[in-house]
Amino acid sequence: MPMPNPSAPTPTSPIGTLLQVDGLTFHVPQRALFSRWSACIGPGVTLVQGGENSGKTSLLRLLAGDLAEQAGSLQIKGASLQPQPLAYLQQVFWIDPRTEVFDALSPHQFFAQQRA
Repeated sequence: MPMPNPSAPTPTSPIGTLLQVDGLTFHVPQRALFSRWSACIGPGVTLVQGGENSGKTSLLRLLAGDLAEQAGSLQIKGASLQPQPLAYLQQVFWIDPRTEVFDALSPHQFFAQQRA
């Protein structure tokens, strides 16, 4: 998924939506990363791509509930992050890409450990 234009809302279509983002806003001191960004993301694999310091990790942290949005709402399968944080976070699997905890594991070992 290419990085959203931080100032342009994206049209939404809730049919088949797993993750719904409405009006997501997040600014860092240097600039706005997201301003009123909306999207409906269905099940499956989604690619997040962009240049260095374009906000990829911030977006993933926001969607995972690891970083608080400044405005907007996030919803997974009907559970909203703000009024229902536990229900929302139970639907999310997040590993911070900056961690080195899992670097020594092969993908097979990692997933076997998750199933245990």
